[in-house]
Amino acid sequence: MSNAELTSLEARLESLELQLYGSTKPHQISGGGDLCSKVRDMDKRINSAIIKKPNIASAESQIDHIIKYVRLSLADDKLDIPPAALVSLLALYEDRIKSTVAQLEQYQALKKYIDSEHISGSVDHFSKLPTLAHKVYSSQEETNRLSAQLGDLMQDYNRVMELVSKQLVVFDRIVTLAEQSKKTDAD
Repeated sequence: MSNAELTSLEARLESLELQLYGSTKPHQISGGGDLCSKVRDMDKRINSAIIKKPNIASAESQIDHIIKYVRLSLADDKLDIPPAALVSLLALYEDRIKSTVAQLEQYQALKKYIDSEHISGSVDHFSKLPTLAHKVYSSQEETNRLSAQLGDLMQDYNRVMELVSKQLVVFDRIVTLAEQSKKTDAD
């Protein structure tokens, strides 16, 4: 916007404020600043956004295409929405549309991997998974059972070895006493 147009717009806004609020001072908007300065800031932001977006022309050319799909989705509701409202609706959902486009682009980039022979062949392997899972769980249960049996066997072995050890100590004492009695008889 040129400076003259901006000045003209400021004058019109001040006139509108006078008519709306009935005071000679510009109406203060919450957050500080008068309406003219807010509009001026908004104009600067819009201009910088337009300058920064190189694909704005391609987006504008696709608006009719997008509006067609929006109208098709609203056809069930029997609503007739004016184009300005549709553009506002599209602006409202711009972030969601951009994220969806990014996801679709990511899908397109990964499509060759998704459609690969390995992934398409994995469908055959999915039918084998339940059987394999059953075998794994059965093996795990069998391993747990055998581990419990092994623990019992180890306890029994330890008890037997303890008894054998005690018996050997008793035999050792008997042999020692017998040897001592032979020595005393021989003396």
